[in-house]
Amino acid sequence: MLGGKIRSHMRLDARTDEPKASVDIHGHRFEARRDRRERPAAPPATGLLQVQVAISGVGRSVHQVAATANGTVTAVVQQGAIRDSLAEMTGVDLRGLGLVLTKSQKEIPLRCAAGDFDDRDGTLTAKRLVADTEPVLITGEGQIHLDTETFDLAISGHPKRVRLFRFRAPVLVKGTFTHPSIGVQARKLTLVDPGKAKDADCAALESEVGRN
Repeated sequence: MLGGKIRSHMRLDARTDEPKASVDIHGHRFEARRDRRERPAAPPATGLLQVQVAISGVGRSVHQVAATANGTVTAVVQQGAIRDSLAEMTGVDLRGLGLVLTKSQKEIPLRCAAGDFDDRDGTLTAKRLVADTEPVLITGEGQIHLDTETFDLAISGHPKRVRLFRFRAPVLVKGTFTHPSIGVQARKLTLVDPGKAKDADCAALESEVGRN
């Protein structure tokens, strides 16, 4: 599937009025890349994706099971690329704004990205959310609600080089899965940010998330 492999196990117990379901999925090296024949516009990010899902819930539909689920969800991206404007705008600075206004499609290497979530009663809470690029280290926190199918995430970019006129403010991702909204929680304006963020230890990060 998508150039990779998937192994899954599902158990469904329908002997009671509230069926119980458990799912264990391991996806390895999915190619999260664009298909130029179907999608000529470049997606915001590409790469090799690994996914692990181990959840259990109750209900008579996929939505009900997801809304009551407990377990863990992890994902790791390797050997990827991300749109430069997207990476820079997480830092809310002058360069990022310029890239967005010019509608730049330039891509930069994505060193690694990882998400590690605890799922409790249908709410995914981020234990770790990291994406590392050459100019910016991106971190995040927050929750994804499967019952209402909504986001409540805060994403922050930490520049690795000097940036001018930077707001120290997270980018807020809210709204529904089908209609997400993105805003900025403005805080302090920094005229010059020295950009002291360091590269993430991708090997250690991928290993640690993969064990969870």
